[in-house]
Amino acid sequence: MALDGREVAGFTIQLGRYGNGRPALTIYGSDGVPHDRVTVNLVDHPLEDGEFHVKLETVRTTPKFLRALKAEDIAHPTGVIVSSGRVEDYAEVWSLGPRPEKSANEAPC
Repeated sequence: MALDGREVAGFTIQLGRYGNGRPALTIYGSDGVPHDRVTVNLVDHPLEDGEFHVKLETVRTTPKFLRALKAEDIAHPTGVIVSSGRVEDYAEVWSLGPRPEKSANEAPC
């Protein structure tokens, strides 16, 4: 899925990589000014392919962007929250692509 340069909810996504190869998402406003680094690199927490850590600060400050990621099936939260022990490093694990559908036998949450 091509994220780099994609426009979502009035922001343009820049996809970079941290030194360990994990995705680093920064969003820019329509004026080209960086608005927020969406991700944080918590190296002590393993991730599956396609997963990344979204800063909880971003969840509070840029909810419109994150809602659009879900609505457009670009990415979704997995429900897992992790921390490196510092308040500013709490993050929610997200995964690229649409949320998997529940099976017909799965009980609702």
